[in-house]
Amino acid sequence: MTEPHVTSSETEKAPRARRQSEQAARHNARRKERYHSDPELAERLREKAKLRKRHPTDKDPNANLGRAHEFGKEREVEGKGKILTFTLDDIAPMVQFHAMVVRRWLDAGQLPLPAIEAEPLDGDKMVGGREKVPVYTLPEAEVILNVMAKHLSQYRYFRTVHIETIDALARGVREARKG
Repeated sequence: MTEPHVTSSETEKAPRARRQSEQAARHNARRKERYHSDPELAERLREKAKLRKRHPTDKDPNANLGRAHEFGKEREVEGKGKILTFTLDDIAPMVQFHAMVVRRWLDAGQLPLPAIEAEPLDGDKMVGGREKVPVYTLPEAEVILNVMAKHLSQYRYFRTVHIETIDALARGVREARKG
């Protein structure tokens, strides 16, 4: 059995890599020590990490606060006549996410289900052979926008672990339906 051929440059790389690894470990240990001993540094680094999580081109749904009515469409609702309503496709640009993402939120139980159905307009996506389209009212849409704007000012995503936001949405929409 023959030994694999090892060049001199390969034998030099092993100690250099080990040395670099040891240097990195010492450097990381010093940083970790400074982080734990200096609360101001720790806070600065946490803030920098938060900023890194938000992509600089992310849109801000706060810009749409007070403008929810611009995203809805008037639809015929049985017993209420023609009122301003919002489908998931109307809610999506309002909170500045893709409609499929908003649908996933609904399917996962993160958004309350729309309580009323309206006559579809041209362009409304009909799912599951329905004759009517599920919609939110203006007060419900405003709650969704306000709660999501607050949430997205802290987080980039909305996940099932964000229980406080899910509860706030459910509570707010329930209150909007009462009033």
